[in-house]
Amino acid sequence: FVRNWSFTTTTGSDELDLPGTPRVAPVAPTPSPSPTPTPAPVVVPAEQLPDGLRTADPLVQQLWWETDGPVASSDVQRSWLWGPDSWLAKNEQYEEGSNGDRQSYYFDKARMEVNDPTADSAAHVTAGLLVRDMIFGKAQVGDDLFINIGSADVPLAGDEKPYNPDAPTYASLRSVASIEQDRSVDARAGAGISEVLSADGSVWKLDSLAQLATYGSYESTLGHNIASVFDNYLASLPNDWMMSVGLPLTEPYWVRTNLAGVPTWVLVQAFERRLLTYTPDNAPEWQLEMGNVGRAYYTWRYGV
Repeated sequence: FVRNWSFTTTTGSDELDLPGTPRVAPVAPTPSPSPTPTPAPVVVPAEQLPDGLRTADPLVQQLWWETDGPVASSDVQRSWLWGPDSWLAKNEQYEEGSNGDRQSYYFDKARMEVNDPTADSAAHVTAGLLVRDMIFGKAQVGDDLFINIGSADVPLAGDEKPYNPDAPTYASLRSVASIEQDRSVDARAGAGISEVLSADGSVWKLDSLAQLATYGSYESTLGHNIASVFDNYLASLPNDWMMSVGLPLTEPYWVRTNLAGVPTWVLVQAFERRLLTYTPDNAPEWQLEMGNVGRAYYTWRYGV
């Protein structure tokens, strides 16, 4: 709210005049600032969209175009935030939806949800809390409604389970994630990351890994450190990363996983909506990636 007031000082001839009080000229009221115009929505050229997005909700198209469009056109060199295309549009159960469901769009890295199909703002398109659900073992189908499935036995990174039987999974994070209880830790900015997560959920240290990555910022809401390499990556994203990534649920951990059959060290960190990975052995532009959370979630929930 903006209100303009103007005042007239006393002339000295009325009973409210305070003797000895200096009189100053009234200050001209500050004019109300012009309201900031709402930016016009981005017009997404349908012919430049990948096939799976050409018939998608316009808000979904716009969000993908603004974030991953530059990757698709090779204007920027970074890994996908969502993925090269939506490979499934699906009405999924959601108790508070207009018909008991809501429209979802699955990507390799995440799921977009249209909570209000009549909305005219991209703020009404959300990224699903898929990582939280897979660790928790319950798929959210309403504000307070969940389906019990069991923690996801899907590798956090690397090859699929049949080719990666000993790799840590989303279920491996259950004992270290801030979901059902407080698992906050102290800030460790600048220290080397040497903690290793095993498939059974146990954590141990390998000092030689500490030279490959360090702890960066500290997120106080749930009390977790964010790896400095992930700090830099999140800061480079073209949108509000909290909307698409969410709060960190765990500390960053090293995992040993098969990549194309080769055992490889990968740094992983679980956030509410995404899993971030750092693979030092990859080419520089592909060292930082979003895990394939959308595909992992669909496999976990639907068995496909």
